[in-house]
Amino acid sequence: MQLRARLAGLATLLVCGAAGFARADDTIELRGQYYKERTTTVIQPTLDVELDLGPRATIGGHLVLDSISAASVAAGQQARFTERRYEGGLRGLYRLGEQFTVSLGGRVSSEPDYVSRNVNAALAVELWDKNATFAVSSALSFDDISDAAVPGSQLRESLRTHYFGLSWTQLLGPRALAQVGYDLFVADGYQANPYRQVVAGGVPLAETVPELRLRNAAYLSARMFEPRSEVVMQLGYRYYFDDWGVSGHTPEVSLTRDFGRDLELRLRYRFYTQRAADFYREIYDRQERFLTDDAKLAPFEGHTLGARATLRLGFLPANGALARFRDGELSALYERVGQNNRFGTAHVVAVGLMLPY
Repeated sequence: MQLRARLAGLATLLVCGAAGFARADDTIELRGQYYKERTTTVIQPTLDVELDLGPRATIGGHLVLDSISAASVAAGQQARFTERRYEGGLRGLYRLGEQFTVSLGGRVSSEPDYVSRNVNAALAVELWDKNATFAVSSALSFDDISDAAVPGSQLRESLRTHYFGLSWTQLLGPRALAQVGYDLFVADGYQANPYRQVVAGGVPLAETVPELRLRNAAYLSARMFEPRSEVVMQLGYRYYFDDWGVSGHTPEVSLTRDFGRDLELRLRYRFYTQRAADFYREIYDRQERFLTDDAKLAPFEGHTLGARATLRLGFLPANGALARFRDGELSALYERVGQNNRFGTAHVVAVGLMLPY
């Protein structure tokens, strides 16, 4: 389950460094997500709170519970296990004058075989009468890994991940916005799956991968409003590469439109194609320095098609007990992820309720 903890560090950074720049009122948000693929089911409830401390500052926090049910290699091929991951985080944002915004955050997550701690910071500078924004962000994660699912487990390893990101956002006119950016992750430490066995020369051996991994991503996106159709179109492209030999291309497009004052619908399509790691093999004829048959390091393609509906609660009565919730939102999302690897087709269902208070 180590991948979830690593991705959680990035998700926390994005919440603190990006979404935090936009929200301004006291809000509470409840979200629930259901993810199902061939061998894994994840149920994830989330609570997120944002407090407005005045015109220059906000603070927030979140709590997450993952309930994961999956096939257990340690217990046998046909066996399944269920475990839980708990996460909590805090973040803060402060505006320095009219141009600068600083955000700081941190989170801790824990599961039986993985404990992760993350701290992050971001600085955004608004330029040219707020027609452009330059942002720089950084994060550091400290992870502890074990093989606690194995009776008499003895593995005790660690992983340190440094993140650094740059982005430039530019208004292209009253109806268009573009962004370009670059992300770098430097992971140093134990990055194998302690439960994965790889057959090499007919002998099952523990997975081994390099301890250092440099992960890079460059991305470009644009948003445009077409007044005749009243549709917001978003186009994006991301190129990923690392020093393990993995590279990937991700083009994406989404269309968003309001229907009346209270309903918003969004359609999204995403394509992903990936080149395998240099040392990945489905079958090893002999023992080699690095051994892995991890499907995430294999060549594969994926197609994601989804829809999201957001209902704004502005239709609630302007007077009475419900009036305070008129700025709230109710959302629902469904995505189908088709993958030509051993994970197979995945389904994602999410619902959310955001309320001011």
